[in-house]
Amino acid sequence: MKNKQKALSREQERILRAQERAEGNPPPHLVSFSIPELVESIRKQHFPKLEDTIAWYFVMRGPLACIRRRENDGGVCIFVHQILNHADTPVEVMSYVIKHQLLHTEVPRWAVSWWSDAHPPMFWDWEKKACPERDRAWDWIWANLSSWLKRPRKGRMTVRPNWKESWEQTRWTLEECEKIAHHHGGANLGGTGW
Repeated sequence: MKNKQKALSREQERILRAQERAEGNPPPHLVSFSIPELVESIRKQHFPKLEDTIAWYFVMRGPLACIRRRENDGGVCIFVHQILNHADTPVEVMSYVIKHQLLHTEVPRWAVSWWSDAHPPMFWDWEKKACPERDRAWDWIWANLSSWLKRPRKGRMTVRPNWKESWEQTRWTLEECEKIAHHHGGANLGGTGW
């Protein structure tokens, strides 16, 4: 058990260093839309009370996406894995990811003794209301990226180290993913996602 905790701690340190590197030297945005405009639009529509500055970075390792408070000014940093920094990533997918992460600023974690949950039932209720694109986004993520994703523990989707292979694959559109889901009985390919 101690070795597992030690390994987890080392991985958390690596992720934190990757986030710090991204803040200091962000990679160019390859998506086909303006992320700052998308973030601001989402803030105005869904998080009007959120006055904190919102910074946005792509990172090379760690979870598909995460959010943390900045120590210097109390603003928030959204970190999205580089696997989504692709010209074929639909705006609906990024919109969903941003909303999901910003929701963490509104809904507190549940903490009971030794256990905590970043996604309590209230979180999922709000997400259903605010994210009509959720199922389509997860269909796209799973159809295009599932080979490079893993869920090592509840509530966190991690990107595998071999994720750069995904750049060699042709990515399906949202419409193509929707047809695939419909062909499979209309079931959401992504399940509950995070």
